[in-house]
Amino acid sequence: MISSNRSWRNIGGFRCDLQSGPWWYDGKEYLPIDPNQPFENFKGYWVKVGSDCTMFSASLKGLRPSSWADSLLPPGPPAEAQGLFASLLKLLGIAPSGVAASGQPLSLPAPLAVQAIRLQSRPSGMAELTVQGHGIAGTELQLFGLNGQLLADVRGTGSTLNFSLLDRSGQPLANGVYLYVVIVQGSDGRTLTSEVRKFAVLR
Repeated sequence: MISSNRSWRNIGGFRCDLQSGPWWYDGKEYLPIDPNQPFENFKGYWVKVGSDCTMFSASLKGLRPSSWADSLLPPGPPAEAQGLFASLLKLLGIAPSGVAASGQPLSLPAPLAVQAIRLQSRPSGMAELTVQGHGIAGTELQLFGLNGQLLADVRGTGSTLNFSLLDRSGQPLANGVYLYVVIVQGSDGRTLTSEVRKFAVLR
């Protein structure tokens, strides 16, 4: 969403894949805008780009990149268009959590960061997986035999998993060395997969 007093023809982008638009919401529907006509001051217009990029108006060439971004700061979407706003963001493939209907920024989830992964067996036949980091929404552990066969796939919410040392058929794992991979889901939608690690079962 952008705002400018220039026409669409005089707006460019740094590594921007400009795909369609612009449109303006008039309170009832999204209307296509003539790309040759100047935008109206204090109005926000929608454009679709292929990925994150910086847009700027041609009159600001030569200024520092932050000035380019400041020249196209968008106003918030109209409150009465909240449902349409969410639908349009979904259509454009944009997460709707960045701006509230009032135009005020919403608190975004913490970015996913993994600092350490620890897997321990317990004498009771249980095991505990702990992932240390930030923005962790869920964890998954895939356990393999040395021949690459998947023996267990355990998942849950949060950064800690407690599970029984059983294979997929419900039989206790025999003493020995196993391989495992940890998959961490972030609150921000990202997913991180660990390298293959070794795990020993000794009773």
